Amino acid sequence: METVVKSILATLEKNGFPEKKVTLPFQAIFKACKKHDTTLSNVLNHLKTSDILHETIGDRILFYHKTLSPSKKKEDAADPGLGADSGISEEAYAEAMEKLKQMDPQEVERMKKQVMDMSPEEQAELMKKAQELFQKEKK
Repeated sequence: METVVKSILATLEKNGFPEKKVTLPFQAIFKACKKHDTTLSNVLNHLKTSDILHETIGDRILFYHKTLSPSKKKEDAADPGLGADSGISEEAYAEAMEKLKQMDPQEVERMKKQVMDMSPEEQAELMKKAQELFQKEKK
């Protein structure tokens, strides 16, 4: 895990972090985690202990120091992230991201708007249904 964390930190600093917010490709980080026998959630949690926060935006991860405000407050509330309590495995998340890339961008935006217009309760219910769906697929 330390190798992945050091690599991410070096890349972030090279791109102006912590003064700037920096995005990195989700897939590259995910593959690095897998290569070094660690999980993405462990790496992100480790970075969080160093006040490095993140948001998943599309197929990228936005990293920012805790002193900088996140770019989209509303998305933060709707996005539980990839923590262990999300109920969705990293592999399932990566597969979902791949499917999103294959979709028509206008359809993705329409779906995103539809979800963002939901109440927090409706978003939570949708997330619960997605978790159940992913649990069934694992079995």
